[in-house]
Amino acid sequence: MSRWLSAAWFADLERALAGQGAPQATGAERGGPVAVEVTVTGAAAGDVVWHCRLGAGATEVGAGPDAAPDVRLVIADGDAWQVLRGELGLSSAYMQGRAKAEGRTGAVLDLLACSARTRLEAVRSAMAAATER
Repeated sequence: MSRWLSAAWFADLERALAGQGAPQATGAERGGPVAVEVTVTGAAAGDVVWHCRLGAGATEVGAGPDAAPDVRLVIADGDAWQVLRGELGLSSAYMQGRAKAEGRTGAVLDLLACSARTRLEAVRSAMAAATER
């Protein structure tokens, strides 16, 4: 088990994504992967920034900011934990104002659509089972 948002957790997440194949963001066909920068606020060690690129056959995940994100997502630690556990969908969190996103409208919609896809759900479920708080 890896600790939530630790370096080991990011490594586990990257392996889990690679094992499922790259989740396709719908915009991937139009312009390549969707680059997302996520800020989790209020985590035990303070705010945590991480990034991912989804789509077009490649998935990249890592700690730290993205140099040129298409979408910046900000979500509180408790809400992010609920998303990981499957207790709250990312689209629901966004619509309820519990997750804030900025960037190109199409890229935000691509991210929300991608978050509901079966392959990403399998990764979420595996990570929830392998993560300790």
